[in-house]
Amino acid sequence: LKPGQYEEWMLRIEGPDGGPAPAEVVATLYDASLEAFASHAWPHDLWPRFTGHSSFDWEGMSPTALPAFRSFSYGSGGPDSRTYPELVPLDLMSWRVHAFYRMADTEMAPMEESAPATRKAEPAQAPPTPPAPEEAPPAEAAPQVAPRTQLDELVFFEPQLTTDAKGHVTIRFRMKEAITRWKFRALAHTKDLAMGYAERAVVTTKDLLIVPNAPRFVREGDRIGFTAKVVNNTDQPRHFNAALQLVDARTGMVVYKWLDNPQFNVEGEVPAHGSKDVQWWFEVPPADEVPLLEYTVEVSSADLIDAERSVLPVLPNRMLVTETQPITVGPRADERLRIERLRTPASPTMQPWALTLEFTPNPAWLAVKALPYLMEYPHPCSEQLFSRLYANTLASALANRQPRIREVFEQWQQAGAEALESPLAQNEELKAALLAETPWVLDALSENEQRQRIALLFDLHRMAFERAKAMAQLRDNQNGDGGWPWFQGGPSSRYITQYIVEGFGHLRKLQAFDPTTDEAAWPMIEAAIPYL
Repeated sequence: LKPGQYEEWMLRIEGPDGGPAPAEVVATLYDASLEAFASHAWPHDLWPRFTGHSSFDWEGMSPTALPAFRSFSYGSGGPDSRTYPELVPLDLMSWRVHAFYRMADTEMAPMEESAPATRKAEPAQAPPTPPAPEEAPPAEAAPQVAPRTQLDELVFFEPQLTTDAKGHVTIRFRMKEAITRWKFRALAHTKDLAMGYAERAVVTTKDLLIVPNAPRFVREGDRIGFTAKVVNNTDQPRHFNAALQLVDARTGMVVYKWLDNPQFNVEGEVPAHGSKDVQWWFEVPPADEVPLLEYTVEVSSADLIDAERSVLPVLPNRMLVTETQPITVGPRADERLRIERLRTPASPTMQPWALTLEFTPNPAWLAVKALPYLMEYPHPCSEQLFSRLYANTLASALANRQPRIREVFEQWQQAGAEALESPLAQNEELKAALLAETPWVLDALSENEQRQRIALLFDLHRMAFERAKAMAQLRDNQNGDGGWPWFQGGPSSRYITQYIVEGFGHLRKLQAFDPTTDEAAWPMIEAAIPYL
C-alpha cells in the first residue's frame, strides 16, 4: 500500500453451502508493532473443547494415561455412569470470511484466501504543499512533496458492519502515512452464533523513503545527532540528497536555515533494495524560545521524493520549585515580614516565575474547604458513612456558630451561577485561545467546582437530611457484638469501631455535637464501648 492512499476493501461472508450469509462484522486495521507491547487476539471459537483422561495402576506400575478427547460424561461413577467418546459437531464453525476484494475505480479483483493481496498502485491524493516561510531560501530545482504527518497507529475500527444481500461488506478508508506493517482482523457472526474469522498483514511503503529515528524529547543546550534511514525499494542503486529542517512548531519560524547550510544536507548512495543511515548534528535551542521543535526529514533522488514531519518537545534544564511562607497576623495587629529568599537567590541560575499571595481572613475557611471531600465519599462502608455524618455535623455547627459563613453561601445560591464563578473565571484574559489549556483555567474550573460543592454542603435542610440518613445507615451496619465491620454483614473490626467512637468524641470536644444526648448516637456508642 501507498501511504495516504484511499482504499476500498470488500469482504465476502459465506455460509456452509457457499452462499451469501447475513452476518454482522467487526473489523480493524492497526500497526502490527503494537503487538510487541501486548498480544492482541480475538477469540473466534465460542464452543470450548474438553479433554478427559482415564488412568489405571497395576502392581506398582506407573500410571498410564488413556486420552479420551472431546469426551462428555455425566453422573458420579458407578453402574449408572455414561461416557461418550465425543460430541457430534454442529457444523456451526464452517462459515467463512473471504478477505478480500479491492475496489479500484470500476474493477474488482478477488484474492485467494491464503494468498497475499495483489493490487495495482493507486496514487495518493496529497494536499498541496504549503508555502515555505520567508526565512528559508527557496529550492526551485527540488521536487515538491507533502510530508507524511498522519502517523497514527490505528487506521480504523468498525465494530458493527452488516452484510448486504450478496454477503458483502465494504470498508472505505484512507491509509495512514506511517511506513510500517499493518495487521487486519475481521470477525463475522450470525444471529445463531455461527462465526468466521479472517486475518491479513499489509505493508505501507514507497520506492524511495526516509524513516527518522527521532527521540521522544530533546533538552535545551544539548548537541544531538539526529539519525534517519534512507530506503531504496527499486531495482537500481540511487544517488540521494537528504535534508533536515527544524522549525518552531508554534510560530513556523525556521530555527536553522537548512537549504543553504551544508550541515543539514547529506548526499550519498543507497544500493538497490537496500538502506543507508544518515545523521545531522545540531544544538537544541532554549526551551523558553522554542518549546516545541518541529522537524522535517526529506530525501530526493531524480524523480523520487519522500518526507516525514513530526514534533519534539524541548525540555528545559531547570526545574520549577515552589516555596511557601506562612504568615499569621492576629486581630488589630501590624506585622512586617522580610523574606530574604526573594531578595537573595539560592542559585545564580534561578529565575523568578510567579509570586502569589493568598489571603484568608478567617482560618476556619481552610477547614470548610475540606469538608466536601469527606461528605462526598461514594461507598456505603462504615468508615465513609461516619465521614459523611462527621462532615455534615461539623458544617451545621459552623453555619450556626459563624453566621457570616452561612450568609456568604446563601448569597451565592441566590445570585445564581455567576456568583459561583471564581475571579479567575471572570477574568476576560482567560478567554483567549492561547490560555484555554493553561493551568490558570484549570485552577478557575477547580475553584468554581469547589464553591458549588461548599454552597451545596451548607444548605441547612440538606445537612439535616444527610446527617439523619448517615446515622441510620451507621446503625444498620453495627453488629450485635457492638462493633462495626468494614461493610455491612462482615466481621467486626476493632480499627473501624475505634475510628467511629473516637470521631464522636472529637465532635463532642469541638462542641459541634453531643452524642450523649442524641437518641440515635448514644445507644450505638454504649454498645461499642464493651466491644472495645
